[in-house]
Amino acid sequence: MSAVTVDMQSTRRRRKPTRPERILLPYQVRWNRDQSSMKAWEKSRRVGADYAEAYKVAHSRISGERPLDYWYSSNDESAAREFMDYVAWWSGLFDHAAQVVDETMRIGEIDVQVFRIAFNGCGARGGATEDPKAVALSSNPKGFRSKGGDVTISELAFHEDAFALWKAAIPCITWGGRFACLSSHHGEMSLFNQRIEGARRHADPKQFGAPKPFDVAMSLHRTTIHDAVADGLCERINAMSGQSQTREEFVE
Repeated sequence: MSAVTVDMQSTRRRRKPTRPERILLPYQVRWNRDQSSMKAWEKSRRVGADYAEAYKVAHSRISGERPLDYWYSSNDESAAREFMDYVAWWSGLFDHAAQVVDETMRIGEIDVQVFRIAFNGCGARGGATEDPKAVALSSNPKGFRSKGGDVTISELAFHEDAFALWKAAIPCITWGGRFACLSSHHGEMSLFNQRIEGARRHADPKQFGAPKPFDVAMSLHRTTIHDAVADGLCERINAMSGQSQTREEFVE
């Protein structure tokens, strides 16, 4: 079964730009405006990180800003499907009917579920594909083999074999792609925490010490639950849920 596609040519004629500030919170906007080739977001749970990332995926493909394939991996199938539903929702906000298509991909000797949205008619630039797609993969590192484009790994700290996943994903961005990882923490020994500490050493060796041989330079974002509440998370949840919690009650 093939994916339902999005008509980009008609989009460029009629779509008015949507300002993310009208929907996203400030820390989400900062993440999406960061154009770094490598970036990481250490975050609290359920602060809308994947939601913000999905906005960027849909908007950048529909606008032609990023006419490359996009590959996403989470630590379980339900989270991957939820992310792709977000991408489809944002696409609809830009006046496009996008449908998430479930497909089976053969990886080694096993079949795994993937979720895909195709965006057709996006003008090619720099050798990028004319018809980019967004695909949510399982956490199997082999799923990234022979892939190219932008890559995001969600909840890197919780992947069963995070190092193998990282090793498989990084080569995907060789030809102009961008890499992002966003995760809550899961112990000091997790690969995600090691990458965060390494990025801090690259950014400020005077404070955090000289970079180690395997450290990776990345643009860093940090959102604790207190940061998110200060940027309006409680009020946004109240508006969506009909509750009337104060910020103090929400944090408690």
